[in-house]
Amino acid sequence: YGNERHLHDFCGWGLLIYVGAAWDPATVNVAADLETEYQVTMADGVVVLVILGEGYTVYYDATHADLAQFASDGGLTLPVLSDPEWTFSANLDDGYIPSTHLVRYDGVILVVDGYPSTADIAAAAPPYGGPVWW
Repeated sequence: YGNERHLHDFCGWGLLIYVGAAWDPATVNVAADLETEYQVTMADGVVVLVILGEGYTVYYDATHADLAQFASDGGLTLPVLSDPEWTFSANLDDGYIPSTHLVRYDGVILVVDGYPSTADIAAAAPPYGGPVWW
């Protein structure tokens, strides 16, 4: 909690990525579901990440304090990262929030801007549980 992380820290894991903003009610409302998914899929090698492009004020970058507050308010133990310039989301989809993406353990993108099924999530996992270290 509170450690700086980067997407490359999760190489070898399947990734279920939710992009949103701390001020967005949809992002806040889905946080508990994402935490539940994180607890279930972590053992299989799939990590759930929340990436916040903005903090609690529209048009302002998510600060470290915003990330900590969002995680604390939602009772989250899953990683919460910031994307202050929206570069991740803008390069992956249309840039609208919220959006959900699924990346297989080897970097292949399985779902862009849609909510993956249980079967999709299972397909993202490393073949022997995760992570796979290259």
